[in-house]
Amino acid sequence: MMLVKKTSGAHAPEVFFDFDRMNSVKRITLLMLSLWLAACGPSQAELDATLAAAEVYAISTFAAQLTNAAEQNATPTQTATHEPSATPQPTEVQVTATLTTGTGATQDQCNVMVFREDITIPDGEVVAGGATFTKTWSVENAGTCNWSPAYQLLFSHGDRMDGARNTQLQRPILAGEVDNISILLKAPTAPGEYTGWWTLATPGGDGFGHLSVVIIVP
Repeated sequence: MMLVKKTSGAHAPEVFFDFDRMNSVKRITLLMLSLWLAACGPSQAELDATLAAAEVYAISTFAAQLTNAAEQNATPTQTATHEPSATPQPTEVQVTATLTTGTGATQDQCNVMVFREDITIPDGEVVAGGATFTKTWSVENAGTCNWSPAYQLLFSHGDRMDGARNTQLQRPILAGEVDNISILLKAPTAPGEYTGWWTLATPGGDGFGHLSVVIIVP
């Protein structure tokens, strides 16, 4: 007996060809044909056709046997299954809203200054070049805090006209009172218009009101 193994592909079943068995089938078929031919005595053409048909039949029968053997030995192919992935769950987000009023920040009512009038040297006053003069303003303490002598008048910007950069108040100004604030200045010698700005400030230097000086040197 001679067996030959045949495979095709990575997962194909193994099939064994039994060539000895195939030859036995062919010999039995040819023997039967010989007996039939001896009895009937056909022509040579009929004999050749009969032999060809016998060979085809033998081969077809053997092929059918191989097919049945392959089907019996075939291993079912495993189909990979994919488990559905977990559906992502929504993340709960908490949002906290902060409500604000539309009025804005509360204004500081402690230190509030209101300019009343120029007591001396109103804006636009003509002053001779190099002359010394005193500028006095009338102001009101419109806040809720008293202004102690530690409160000061600070130079802000513009033409300083030799004035002090900071001058303390001469006396306290209580809340609700109206009083005068003065500063000593000197007019420049060159002709022209000069403007200087000062601001009232707390002892810590926080300004809360501006006062101006405007003179003309001919």
